[in-house]
Amino acid sequence: MRTLTFCTLVFFAAGSLFADEYHNINGFFGERAAGLAGAYTAIAADPSGAFYTPAGLAYAYDNYYSLSASTYSETKKTYEGVFGPGQDYTRQSRTYLPNFFGAIRNIDELKLGLAVVTPQNEQFDQADQINFPQLVPNATSYRNDFSEDNTNILAGPSLAYALSDSFSIGASLFLDWQTRRILTTQYVGGASGSYSLTTIQDRRRTTGFKPVVGMQYMPTDELALGLSISKNFVTSGERRQSAILTTSASDSATGV
Repeated sequence: MRTLTFCTLVFFAAGSLFADEYHNINGFFGERAAGLAGAYTAIAADPSGAFYTPAGLAYAYDNYYSLSASTYSETKKTYEGVFGPGQDYTRQSRTYLPNFFGAIRNIDELKLGLAVVTPQNEQFDQADQINFPQLVPNATSYRNDFSEDNTNILAGPSLAYALSDSFSIGASLFLDWQTRRILTTQYVGGASGSYSLTTIQDRRRTTGFKPVVGMQYMPTDELALGLSISKNFVTSGERRQSAILTTSASDSATGV
């Protein structure tokens, strides 16, 4: 009864959750986690626990290797009403890639893990046209050629220790590598034959570390609770941007 009451209080204490471009689940890592739709924080007893909850590695059976787990990922971003009522703009990415490698090894009472995770790999490449965009005055057409590549790779060791048969702690330290490249060409045509053409390039690269600490508690055979906390620390980065604007009346260019 106490366990049921505790779980009920935790459930109703949760606040509102929002997903956006920077706060969402991009994929499932590890074969067992994929089978549970990513609900793996409380029972992460295989190499993918290095990402979900490092403490779960403590209860993995013997040495464990996961050579590859592949994912088909589809990302869709819709900007509603960006050109006017009913004139939405949508970007879509489809990728298929191996996104996880992991291993666990017993060292006395400790479990040592190693994992390589690809939490993000998106590729957008499309050409779109909007006729008579309502929110662009005097324009009869808007065309946009857009390409974007986003990649994030995490790699590093993990360590887990079982304090008892029902409680464990663990930690991972990932090297965090991210790149992003955007290239877009936008053409706006007017009724009088005027036009504007804008080309934008944006390239970014960052490296850093992402520590993950976690705990796992199993009060009964039917119930498991897991908790993990992670944070990104950027140690170096580089970003280059450039923009070129050409119009029917004049030519100009800017660069960063």
